[in-house]
Amino acid sequence: MMRPGMMIVGLIVLVLVIVGIVFLVRALVHAGRNGKNLVSTPPAPPSVMADNKALQILDERLARGEISPEEYRQRKDELLK
Repeated sequence: MMRPGMMIVGLIVLVLVIVGIVFLVRALVHAGRNGKNLVSTPPAPPSVMADNKALQILDERLARGEISPEEYRQRKDELLK
């Protein structure tokens, strides 16, 4: 048989577990709404970002026909050095 004191302790533990679950769910939802990842990755260094932009421009110039495929390869090799 359970004594009244045991029932109160069980009720308190149950309430704490439910509050913990609610807090965890709210924290996860809030992090998702702010666009934050739970596992953060550091931003790319500026030099890598600049290289990507330069390669993107080079790709666009090739697609528009402003440069030949040979010139594209030469410039790409220079950028990747």
